[in-house]
Amino acid sequence: MRTSDSGQLLGARRVLRRIALTVATGSITFVLTNLTNQPLPWTLTLSVLIGGITLLAQFLIDFERREEQVERRMSSLEFSNATVAQRLEETVKQEVSRLDESARLLDRLTDSALHADSIQRLVRLSADLPEGSLPLAVEVAQAQVDAAVSFLEQLGHGEVGYDGEDRDWLLTLTKRSRHTISATSRGTVSADGDFIDDGFWDSELGHRYLDAQREAVRRGVAVRRIFVLADRGIAHDPDFRKLCDQQRSAGVSIRILDAFTLTPTRALLLPDMVIFDDEISYELTTGPRLVAASTPYFLKTMLHVRPDAVRNRVQQFNDYWELSEPYERTGKDI
Repeated sequence: MRTSDSGQLLGARRVLRRIALTVATGSITFVLTNLTNQPLPWTLTLSVLIGGITLLAQFLIDFERREEQVERRMSSLEFSNATVAQRLEETVKQEVSRLDESARLLDRLTDSALHADSIQRLVRLSADLPEGSLPLAVEVAQAQVDAAVSFLEQLGHGEVGYDGEDRDWLLTLTKRSRHTISATSRGTVSADGDFIDDGFWDSELGHRYLDAQREAVRRGVAVRRIFVLADRGIAHDPDFRKLCDQQRSAGVSIRILDAFTLTPTRALLLPDMVIFDDEISYELTTGPRLVAASTPYFLKTMLHVRPDAVRNRVQQFNDYWELSEPYERTGKDI
């Protein structure tokens, strides 16, 4: 209300000033014309004319001033509109670019070898993760996603590494294999001459691995294993023969390779490996043992998927398979 009243008061003052200036101009003109002894009609006409011109000039000046104000406001408005339009255009371009990128990713996803439904579900679950989730749980989830990203990046380069001994890859590959599983296992003796298998086959992972191989055999997968023995006497050790019988009962084809029949170079080149479907080589790298009976320390697990590297491992395994001898049960084993 105060702003409206103030505006009306200012407007009234302007009108009064114009009237006063017009009257003053007309009066001065009337006085001057009288001093020159002009006829009264001319005096009145000239006074009215000069006063009217003065009033008109005031209106023109005020109109021009208002026009300038309007132009300034229009320029400011145009600038503001241009800024808003530019920002809106940039926002639209960014959103269109994001949508275009998302569309391209979706198109590529449909052509991906991975199941698109699983990836879309991962994205959906990630987006639906509540904001109030526990920080530690979120960090664990992020670590799992980062691990999957790292796995795919390494896989694209032909090999994937994992520090220490892996179990998930081993079990997953065994469960997903379709044709063949070719593996090597080492056997050593303790200071007392007893067979040592590092306790793997008696561990929880060893039992799960053997069960997964049994299921693979039922699916029609040919599972072969070479036991590389560091001592000829191990072949007759009761514990070793019991292990071989367990493997055979699961449908695994067993052969025995005497490490002493190999040249030192070939013995060193034989890795602890499992080849799945002649496509992926799973290999373990162990650290040096301080004593013969000590449990091996696994430094790294590697997955090799480069065709040339896998072909080399397949040929290497086949060569050792030909050099090895079939495991045969004796009367004592029955």
